[in-house]
Amino acid sequence: MRIYYNIVDVAELYQPNYQPPFGYDRIVDDFVYQTVAFTQRPGANYLSKMVSAGSVHEIVMPRIDMLGTDIKEVIDIIHFFNENDVSVQFSEEKR
Repeated sequence: MRIYYNIVDVAELYQPNYQPPFGYDRIVDDFVYQTVAFTQRPGANYLSKMVSAGSVHEIVMPRIDMLGTDIKEVIDIIHFFNENDVSVQFSEEKR
């Protein structure tokens, strides 16, 4: 399953040109501040359960900093995804 994960600013949803991402099996949005730890976000917890169950093969999110509040948390989450054979891509990172 291909998942798009995002932290959404509620104001974005009411913009006239807002378009949800397409081409994904499921979209998981968190309506929380990015300062909340990944493991404390409802959408991230749901995503982690799906990863643990083996349902996910790819996660796409806008930026790597959405994975955590500090570098250790980011590394721990990436390690968790890697252990479960999940590819992680960042759609807004410069190449």
